[in-house]
Amino acid sequence: MKSTENGDERKLLVPSEAAAALVLGPAWFGVVAAGGGARILGWLTSRPGCSRILAEGVVPYGGDALARLLGEAPASAVSAEVALRLATGAHRRAARTAPADRIPIGVACTAAFVTDRRRRGEEQAFLCAVSAEGTRSVHLRFRKGIWDRDRQEEAVVLEILRLMAIASGLEGWGSAIVGDGSEVRRAEEAERTQLGRLTAGQVSWIRVQSDGRSVPGGAASAALLPGSFYPLHPGHLGMAEAAEQLLGMPVDLELSLANADKADLPLHEARRRIDAIAGVRPLLVTRAGTFLEKARLFPGRWFVLGYDTAARLVCHRYYGGPAGWAAAVEEFVRLDCRFLVAARRTGDTLRTLEDVPVPEGLSERFRAIPVDRFREDISSTDLRKGWF
Repeated sequence: MKSTENGDERKLLVPSEAAAALVLGPAWFGVVAAGGGARILGWLTSRPGCSRILAEGVVPYGGDALARLLGEAPASAVSAEVALRLATGAHRRAARTAPADRIPIGVACTAAFVTDRRRRGEEQAFLCAVSAEGTRSVHLRFRKGIWDRDRQEEAVVLEILRLMAIASGLEGWGSAIVGDGSEVRRAEEAERTQLGRLTAGQVSWIRVQSDGRSVPGGAASAALLPGSFYPLHPGHLGMAEAAEQLLGMPVDLELSLANADKADLPLHEARRRIDAIAGVRPLLVTRAGTFLEKARLFPGRWFVLGYDTAARLVCHRYYGGPAGWAAAVEEFVRLDCRFLVAARRTGDTLRTLEDVPVPEGLSERFRAIPVDRFREDISSTDLRKGWF
């Protein structure tokens, strides 16, 4: 793996410790290498434990194979657009097979290296990594006649390893490995997804369109049904429909990445749940983990709840005790929020709004969904038990 530059023999060291670290990381990679970068698969698969992180490795080397993977023949096989499309497709395929504790990430490279014929265009490589958090792209442009094909290939492997490490959240691989000098020019760009922007606090909420696209700060309906939707089931849908009929207004589902009782929802898991809901019901995604935060974010709305959620709403411990709860009651009133509560069976007892200890200051802001209008005892927890 040696090359000659200006008469001096040089060797490019691929950091095997990076590949070893990836195997111990949390990712689930789909990797596509078109025209270059395929050596990354050898580096990964030579490490014990690679099966824990590698969903697939695809090498569409011929033009027909690349066209089949993309669904059409691209105008140029070596471009930032093709790298992004390949990485996006790899991410989607990885997401379908990722274990619950793995973060699906798509990585792609498309390159034009030194060849045995005269190349009229540039010798270059476009690389891209895609996750639920965002995309990161690198463009390498090689000066002709300086590096041989082996050196170009290994430079690309270095960059792929670095992109994989960054997307995995591994420390110590954020800096560029391949320099920006006389031999190779390097450009890098990073862009957050809307989910990534929400996590970073750059937007307050996003609205998910029927086609799955996310719109920052999209209009919220006058009524919201919060939930974890793990999974979305007929009880959620029936409650939303009953609320729409009773209130005479549309109801959006609301999924929060934050939770007062649990750890924050990882973005890749949020993406799974969003994909399951998109096109079924309108959806808002927030970071409002408590009902007071939801009320501040969406004042003047109706919140549609099941009995168990309503019981948590009035539980003092979520407000720091009785004094905090008393202040919260005043704020709910000031924010003009109202609550529609559905009955729910717990054990052998049917629980309704009458079983919720609503304080006098909020009682007129609570309304029950009559049992004859809606009742569904299905439980997300029980459904999940059936998965195992």
